[in-house]
Amino acid sequence: MTVGWILMLSVFAQDGDSPGKAVIDNLKKNRSGDYNTVVQVQEGKSKLLVVKGHFDEVQKVLDGLSFKYDLIEFKDLASKDLSEYLAVFVNCYGEAVPQAGPGAAAAPTKVPDDVRAKIRKYVDDGGNLFSSDWAVALTEAAFPEYIKRKGNSGDANENIPVHAPGFDDRHPLLKDVFNVSKKVRKAEWMIERRSLTFEINPSSLDKVKVLLVSEELNAKYGSQLVAVTFAPKGGSVISTGKGKPKKQPGAVLHVIGHFYQQGLGNKDDDEVARMYQMIVNFVVEAKKAQAPR
Repeated sequence: MTVGWILMLSVFAQDGDSPGKAVIDNLKKNRSGDYNTVVQVQEGKSKLLVVKGHFDEVQKVLDGLSFKYDLIEFKDLASKDLSEYLAVFVNCYGEAVPQAGPGAAAAPTKVPDDVRAKIRKYVDDGGNLFSSDWAVALTEAAFPEYIKRKGNSGDANENIPVHAPGFDDRHPLLKDVFNVSKKVRKAEWMIERRSLTFEINPSSLDKVKVLLVSEELNAKYGSQLVAVTFAPKGGSVISTGKGKPKKQPGAVLHVIGHFYQQGLGNKDDDEVARMYQMIVNFVVEAKKAQAPR
């Protein structure tokens, strides 16, 4: 279930630059307000929490961005006070989802009630949740009216083409992810064996924003969804904060597969930078929603 971003033909990275540095440098040059938000996270003034997993390691992306964060085991989530954190990142983990054959529906797995309730309250109170791949079990448990597991991908690693629906990449979480100057709005997403596909609850089709889709994923495994976002209490997508007089409800960002993996093995910094960019956007938009301008 290894996943990663190969978001192609970036103009950010220069020779000798790390992907994280390239993204931060571009932000400083072209998005000064957002850069100031990022500095707060780098200094630990806006706190992030990472929940360890068996497979994904999004903390390695945060390291590349020089973001400070606290790191805990999944078993400690129930007792952890989440109220001080701008965002909580839950890595793909193995104990919560039993393996099934390719395309088979993933069997229900019990997520502890105290963890389910804590995550729900955290987001309803303004927190922001990132979850990847098998961590959909937790997201589904906390927000069953929004998304649910569908099945498994295949037994081999695959690169699947992805794009924003209608090739419309104007959503804040996709800002600078694609190379708009060259009109390149396609990407590749790598999934390994048995990533968990998911679907939107029909009652919430108008409340979940689909960020990335793949026709190939749909043809093979019955779901086109690669990345989605929703804000449960507000019933809308993550806010940019404009014109909002008070703190906004939190939001969820869920992706199929693992977010960090491609960056470890990809020697093309231009491509790896795209992965870092979405995490930066997620944190920036979370902060805007928490403290609207």
